Amino acid sequence: MRRFLALVFALIAFASPVDAQRMSLQGVGRYVAPAGGGTTATWNPSDKHANVSLSGGNLIASGTTSGYFSARGTAAIVSGNKYYGEFVMNSVGGSDMAIGLANSSANLADYISAGGGNSIGYFLGYGLMLSDTPVSGYGSGWADNDRVGFAINGTTQRLYIRVNGGSWLNSGDPVAGTGGADISALGATIYVALTFSLNTESITANFGNSAFVDSVPSGYTAFP
Repeated sequence: MRRFLALVFALIAFASPVDAQRMSLQGVGRYVAPAGGGTTATWNPSDKHANVSLSGGNLIASGTTSGYFSARGTAAIVSGNKYYGEFVMNSVGGSDMAIGLANSSANLADYISAGGGNSIGYFLGYGLMLSDTPVSGYGSGWADNDRVGFAINGTTQRLYIRVNGGSWLNSGDPVAGTGGADISALGATIYVALTFSLNTESITANFGNSAFVDSVPSGYTAFP
């Protein structure tokens, strides 16, 4: 047994920093590596409104003024993908702040879930909204410092949401593929997206860049 443990520690010591992190995170059951390698997904510095500021390796997004302005992530979600991520909602200022999904046609100078069917948003004050219409079963949204978990099935085009590791909302079960929100209106290629309305708002994303706080649903992985 001691020889086995010595071998494990030796492998970690000589691994690259990314590989070493992946080994240790897999050991606690909170990280499932994406197919093909480690996670590099972030908020996209080339696909955001000018009033969204990025820091922390492009994982922390912040609003810089008042209005509606949005941003998308770098990783595309398409058929065959089943991704999981966690998003900490920091410095809540108003009811129009949201985390959600958007296609490439969504207007970054507006809030996600605005008319047109190009995006869906989970708002502080309104719960889940699609094309300015509330989606039943999602309550009034999250609170300051809440951790919002997304499980996204690109094949069945369903979004599953939970808050602080609780039950999946709207009786969702991402493993069984039941419940959840229908995101088929957004099209075949979508991205995680956000909206800010004040300069006191920020969201810290974990696409799998570090250990997840909550358990990853079986069959889902971190973003690529």
